[in-house]
Amino acid sequence: MTSPITFIHMADLHLDSPFIGLSKLPEPIFHRLQESTFKSLTRIITHAINRKVDFVIIAGDIFDGERRSLRAQLRFRAEMERLQTHNIPAYIIHGNHDHLGGVWIDIDWPENVHIFPDKVTCIPFEKDQNPVAHLYGFSYPSKAVHENMLSHYKKVPGPEYHIGLLHGSEEGNTNHSRYASFSVKELLEADMDYWALGHIHVRQQLGQKSIFYPGNIQGLHRKEIGEKGCLHVELSQIETKTTFIPTSELIWKSYSINIENYQSFDEILSALYTVKEEIREGEAGVLATLEIVGKSEWNYDLRQPHVIEEVLLNLQEGEEERQNFVWVVDCKLHTQPNVSLDSISYESTFFKTLYDVMEQPDDDDTIMHVLLRDSTARAFLQPKLEEEWAYIQDEAKQLLLSELTQMLIKEGGGKA
Repeated sequence: MTSPITFIHMADLHLDSPFIGLSKLPEPIFHRLQESTFKSLTRIITHAINRKVDFVIIAGDIFDGERRSLRAQLRFRAEMERLQTHNIPAYIIHGNHDHLGGVWIDIDWPENVHIFPDKVTCIPFEKDQNPVAHLYGFSYPSKAVHENMLSHYKKVPGPEYHIGLLHGSEEGNTNHSRYASFSVKELLEADMDYWALGHIHVRQQLGQKSIFYPGNIQGLHRKEIGEKGCLHVELSQIETKTTFIPTSELIWKSYSINIENYQSFDEILSALYTVKEEIREGEAGVLATLEIVGKSEWNYDLRQPHVIEEVLLNLQEGEEERQNFVWVVDCKLHTQPNVSLDSISYESTFFKTLYDVMEQPDDDDTIMHVLLRDSTARAFLQPKLEEEWAYIQDEAKQLLLSELTQMLIKEGGGKA
């Protein structure tokens, strides 16, 4: 009976990511952000060595761009050399970000590094000079591979275990670019013992079989929330056991605070500080987005110029030099006046009519629709523009409601 094998499955390292749009962070925090992908990789390699795994799989997008920096290549090679010292091979495919058609200085790799070419290829793994597993995969020859590659994955008889490496997305997934798309049915028909997938930055299992995305090793922006890392896989003839290993240097988090029952502004501030401490991690830094929601008598005050900016500055104070900092990147305001639209319309038909106009569906003459009729603009702006437009519309509605409420309060001498 063949012995079990163990390996590390990681993907989407995005080494040397420029972290566009985050350069205004304080220098100590931005420096840690720039180093975060490298730090996470180092932790993964340390885990691989300490756990004495048989090999390491990297399922694409090692580097963030097609122009790999020499710095990133040398640091990656140093980690592969650590593996070589412990006789741990690494099996690597390149994805859409670091495809083989890119531009870089060609450097030599240690003998333990096996890089798949641009055609689906079988590379054997041997243990004590005995064939134990066949690994199958390909690297992207250019930025986009639109072909379904599953028909090229053919098992080569011999060893007990067969492992497929694929950087691509499941058919029907609209959240990511559709490269080397596949269906779960096709993966199952290929009859691999394990599918090591990459490209999707969310850790997930497809179906009930051994088909896994490990997610990326470090969150790159505010939408990639939570711990990131790799999978430790134990593969036997009986079962497949996967264990997530968190390795993030920095963690993105999002938290919502409902202020509906708060009677004073100090209560709101206290709640924000409490949340900040609750999401603080042991050693990792946290980049947080806070969302203030709920109907509140403080809605109007919170929406006054510079109030939220000053709240944000107070939340950030003293954090940048801490190892386990919590840096609030943004504080979003989604509050409403603690009065109903019905009460406003009861006071004034004009206010109700004005608000109804805001609720009407967009017509084809809105700025967004005009822009999206242009193919060049559409390629760059959609779907981001649609998402931002919806947010802007919602903010405009809430601001209008807040201002109308305040006008009624002043006219009636009351308080919301």
